Amino acid sequence: ATATETASQSTTVAAAAEEAASNVTTVAAAAEELGSSAQVISRQVAGPAELAQRAAPEAHHAARPVQEPGPPVAPDGRVPGPAPGPRGVPRLRLSPGQP
Repeated sequence: ATATETASQSTTVAAAAEEAASNVTTVAAAAEELGSSAQVISRQVAGPAELAQRAAPEAHHAARPVQEPGPPVAPDGRVPGPAPGPRGVPRLRLSPGQP
């Protein structure tokens, strides 16, 4: 190989090394950005996860069977019917003594 060929090859190798160094810098910056994004996602997931954890006992409590009270009974033993509402329209009484 001549000195000219060797110099040309050296220039090519130097350019390739410079490009590789630039690529390493780019990959390092992308890895840092990815790490930051992972932290943001982690914080965003933690909020709903905590909310779901707090809501689970309430959902469990709400899923229990509801015991509905029977109809109210008047002192004389009768079950009252619908009570008149505004403009004489009947409405159901939900509990004794409710207007």
